[in-house]
Amino acid sequence: MLGLLKWCISTILVVAILVLALINLHFVELTYSPFHAPIEMPLALVIGIFSGCGFFAGGLLVWFQYGPFSKRAFANYHRQKELKKEIDKKQRPANTLNNLQITASK
Repeated sequence: MLGLLKWCISTILVVAILVLALINLHFVELTYSPFHAPIEMPLALVIGIFSGCGFFAGGLLVWFQYGPFSKRAFANYHRQKELKKEIDKKQRPANTLNNLQITASK
């Protein structure tokens, strides 16, 4: 339920940003350095660039935050596969002996 709520709020926020960007098509001056002349570009482009950078930065933060957990989960997954192979290897000879006894008794 919480995931659905987050999804709904995120969708509304993205739609609001897109509407804001598409409504404001007039040009603005963007000063990125006191030593260079300002750049004129549409406000929609400025909003889109900064929204994209924020999305990318947020994704990187989440990736770095959950990196140790995913690394541990990956190691646990491979350990589980190794243990299953070991169990199968130990059970295989017992199964073949049972099969031999069954066929010998018939």
